[in-house]
This record gives sequence, structure tokens and C-alpha cells, in this order.
Amino acid sequence: VAISDMEQWRSLKQSGIPALLAVPALLWFALCLTTMQALCLVLLAFGMTKEYTEATRFLISVLHRPFLYLMQYSNSRIYVYSAKGDVKAEVLNTIGYDQSVIFSNHRGDLDWLIGLMVEDNGGGLGCCKAIVKRELIFLPLFGFSWWAADFICINRNWQTDRRRLDAGFKRQHDYSRWAIPYTLTIFPEGTRLTKD
Repeated sequence: VAISDMEQWRSLKQSGIPALLAVPALLWFALCLTTMQALCLVLLAFGMTKEYTEATRFLISVLHRPFLYLMQYSNSRIYVYSAKGDVKAEVLNTIGYDQSVIFSNHRGDLDWLIGLMVEDNGGGLGCCKAIVKRELIFLPLFGFSWWAADFICINRNWQTDRRRLDAGFKRQHDYSRWAIPYTLTIFPEGTRLTKD
């Protein structure tokens, strides 16, 4: 019995080899975008803050695209619910076009990716911001881009984090004044939701 091309592809896809082959390309892609992000700091140095913000929005959107592809590649499905039932389509469609905040539980390793997919659904992947633990800023390639894109980095110590949070929230007002969409994602439990 001959195996169809589609069955061969499914078998190869399930092996994970195509995803592994994409890793070097992803790293090169991230290196190029991080370099462009660093070059955009020149705009900031010349006081062109709005232009810097718009360029950063575009670059962060492009940087996150491969992750969305991997979610689609895995054939994952996402269902969004709220305490009052299904989330209305008009609410989801405003994310990325307006100022918004997403509060989410942090139960797994891919929660942040699901948040990106929700933001992309509204067309606003570049508007994603988050309050993240400071260690993530040191993640090679991606950390610098997140810092440059106004992610708020905290140490989980109110004495030191208050100033960072205040500055991050003031920056959000700049986005509003320039009519640039801004979506802040917050995982209130921190790193993981525990039974304690």
C-alpha cells in the first residue's frame, strides 16, 4: 500500500524535525530584528519618541510572528471564556486597536503565547506589552527587544518596583496621547499559579 504525500508530511511533522530545522532561521531572524531595534534607538536619542515607538511596534510584531506560526503548526485551538460566559467578538476585536489590559492566570508555559494570539486576532500584535520578571530581559535576542518595546520589568519587590511601574504607566499615557494602541498583559499570580 502506497503512503500518500500528505500522510508522509503528517508523519514528518509529528517527528518535530521541520520545527527543529526552523530554529536556526528563527535565531537569525531574531538577531536581524534585534539589530534593527538597536538602530531605532537613534530615533530616541534625537527626541523622536513617537517615531521610535511606531518603529518598535512594527518590529515587535514581526518578532512575534514565528511564534504564532508554531501555534498554528501544532494545530492548537484556543477557546476564550470569561466568568460570565463567552467573550463577545466585539471585545476581542478591540484588542490591538485601543488601549486595553489583559489579566490572565499563568498556569502553563504557553500562556503568554495565547495572549499574543488574542492580540493578533484584533490586529494588534505590535501593541503587546507586559509586566515581566526582570530576568526575562536578559534572554538573548528577545529580551532586548522586549525592553526596547516598553515591557515593564520588575524584581517582585515593591520598594524597587514602584518606580518602574509608575514610569511604565506614565509611558502608557504617551501611547494614548499619540493614538497608538497599547495592550498591557498582567499575570497577577506571578510565575505560576500554585495551590498555596
